[in-house]
Amino acid sequence: MKKLLAITSIIALLIGCGDNGEKDKIELSGTVETTNIILSSQVAGTIQQIVREEGNRVNAGDTIMIIDPETYQLQLNQAEAQRDLTKSKYDMLKKGARSEDKSQASEALKQAEANYESAKV
Repeated sequence: MKKLLAITSIIALLIGCGDNGEKDKIELSGTVETTNIILSSQVAGTIQQIVREEGNRVNAGDTIMIIDPETYQLQLNQAEAQRDLTKSKYDMLKKGARSEDKSQASEALKQAEANYESAKV
């Protein structure tokens, strides 16, 4: 009996200490849960509404939360006003200014339009 116990112990020890060459692999069964997920959005702001709740299945590109649009709507309005102001200055200079002033106003208008288009996105 002692001999059988010794052989069984040695076999269990060898199996437990064996190296399958898979040191980085862990096999488990059951449910995997995570508590930390990194989310990102195209704009920064305060969350206005949570569309999906914990446990809901989501796919890439799904809307999970809605951000309050007030901040970026104000930025869009500001860019639009700057564009309009710059266009007015450009139009005024175009009617009776030097070519250098016209060129400078034209470039300022292009920049203001680019800022406006960027704010629209």
